[in-house]
Amino acid sequence: GLAKTFSEIQNTGVLEGYFDGAKEVCKELGVEVCDLYSVWKAMAQSGVNVTELLSNKLNHPIREYHYYIAVKLLEKMLGV
Repeated sequence: GLAKTFSEIQNTGVLEGYFDGAKEVCKELGVEVCDLYSVWKAMAQSGVNVTELLSNKLNHPIREYHYYIAVKLLEKMLGV
């Protein structure tokens, strides 16, 4: 079902390809990027169970991770 599809997108490089493409377009246009996908990927590679950061265990962050995202966006916007 849906969980299998999401897992395949995440684990076969499709999602990473989308993020890489988006970052490349932003670079070409001079648009700043708050690259939280790289943070997410590093967390997963370091052993963090990132699935537990998803409220539906598929694609929607828990409240605390939304807060983390907001902080990172503000830091990027303010150059902190």
